[in-house]
Amino acid sequence: MKQKFAIYFSYLVLLMAFGLMCLLGYWYLYPYKIITAKEPLVIGTKQVKPGDELDITIDYCKYYDLPADVTVHYSDGVVYSRPTFTTRNQAGCHISKPEETVPKLPNSNYTVTMIYRYHPNPIRTIIYSFESEPFTITSQK
Repeated sequence: MKQKFAIYFSYLVLLMAFGLMCLLGYWYLYPYKIITAKEPLVIGTKQVKPGDELDITIDYCKYYDLPADVTVHYSDGVVYSRPTFTTRNQAGCHISKPEETVPKLPNSNYTVTMIYRYHPNPIRTIIYSFESEPFTITSQK
């Protein structure tokens, strides 16, 4: 009786291990398509001053209702990073105008890159990067 129980228990453990391996493989290999956006991101005002609101428009379609960690980079050959924040845009197709205050940066032509990091499951991070049209930061308008 004990030997029969040990055999069944061994089969159960092997079956659970196989199921766990299948789950981990699915989580790791499944081709998630979380968000798409029209690029380049549209900048409404092509010349801005530090402290102004950047008029940026994102036309996107989101397929999963997941939060994203967003990092904004300003680039003129040198990358200037802003602090990361979390957002939860609605699933579906929308046009978003995020509030972005222009930081104090040297006068130059810039592009904004918005990097979205999604965590669809415990072992996977998916990163999307969207770049804007060029615009100018100047101390004068």
